[in-house]
Amino acid sequence: MLDSAINEQYIMADVIVNGRKFQSVGIRPKGNSSLTQVANSNSDRYSFRLQFDEYIKGQTCFGLESFVINNMLSDNTYMKEYVSYDLMKEIGVDAPSFGFADIKVNNENWGLYLAVELYNDSYEERVYNDTSGMLYNVKSMDMGGNMGGSQPRIENNNMPDQMPNFPTTEERPSSTVDERELPNIDMEDRMMENRSQGRAGGMGRSSGRGSLEYIDDNVESYSSIFTNVVGKGTEEDYQRVIEALKNLSEGNHLEEYFDVDQILRYLAAHTIVVNLDSYSSSMAQNYYIYENDGKITI
Repeated sequence: MLDSAINEQYIMADVIVNGRKFQSVGIRPKGNSSLTQVANSNSDRYSFRLQFDEYIKGQTCFGLESFVINNMLSDNTYMKEYVSYDLMKEIGVDAPSFGFADIKVNNENWGLYLAVELYNDSYEERVYNDTSGMLYNVKSMDMGGNMGGSQPRIENNNMPDQMPNFPTTEERPSSTVDERELPNIDMEDRMMENRSQGRAGGMGRSSGRGSLEYIDDNVESYSSIFTNVVGKGTEEDYQRVIEALKNLSEGNHLEEYFDVDQILRYLAAHTIVVNLDSYSSSMAQNYYIYENDGKITI
């Protein structure tokens, strides 16, 4: 696998997590520029994806279908990604489970990684308590005209019966953030201002293919959103998203179509950490939208 890491092909491995052994787990290198950077170096310190139901249908790791372990490349502190997730968690933004992981391969030390839950059915069960909504992995068009990313497989709806014992920070009560201390931002005014300045609703960025701009009622006009649906989507599912985007462009019924509070918290978090590989970037990509009964959050 390491000799052909750039191909990102799964191999079968036994994996021990917190002392519990899982057999026949799929593992592969993952990444984009970071994958190429490691492949072109003398290191084997790739980031990896672990897919527990790749060879055994229905197998999970304490309820998780899959998670990644990130090598935190180019971050000498090993803290940036952890702190970013922790910030989102602190202010009430929906975010994956995460925690540092000490990795060994065949009983040899491999290094400190960050384990991060993936967005799929088990994530929806944990965060939203059901899987009736739709998750879309938004990817912009790359320079070669191809969509970035791949379509995850959804095969089981198990609620995690025991979350992996990743050493995350303590759960904070909802009262941690005082609503009175949050900035008084009007989403409609923000959108109107951005449109008047030729922006797509992001934070000063140019319009990207992954932006939530309304174009028309054709599903094909939103390939950056619908190409990477998590699971399977229908025309009816896609039209609910388009209807929401149309109302956003007109500034109508925003609270009905969007979880405004959650979205503003997301934008605040990504502004603070200066995440330029998200909705806030010029490419407007690498973020997820969740739609349930016509209402959208990021």
